[in-house]
Amino acid sequence: MEYYIEVEGLNFGMASPDRHAEALAKAGFTSIKMRDRNTWYNDLSRKEHEQMKGPLYPRMVNLLGHENADKYIEIWRAMNAVINSMELRPGHLRAVKGVV
Repeated sequence: MEYYIEVEGLNFGMASPDRHAEALAKAGFTSIKMRDRNTWYNDLSRKEHEQMKGPLYPRMVNLLGHENADKYIEIWRAMNAVINSMELRPGHLRAVKGVV
């Protein structure tokens, strides 16, 4: 995860879905629902990575240059590793606050 955060250039921390739900509850939200999207995004990001390394690579190089194209491919490789290990848990959170 540390490598992914570094290579992606992220400057914020991440938290588990449960921690996000707790924060929403503390902020006064109710009807908090979480949907785990790990399997869906794991499949999608792997396909994207394969496309980047394969048929999209020449276009990426044309638009971004070799260095940047290779950088994005490495970001996706690192991201796939943390999604697959479940360190990164993509999900959807939905909650209600106040009158809707």
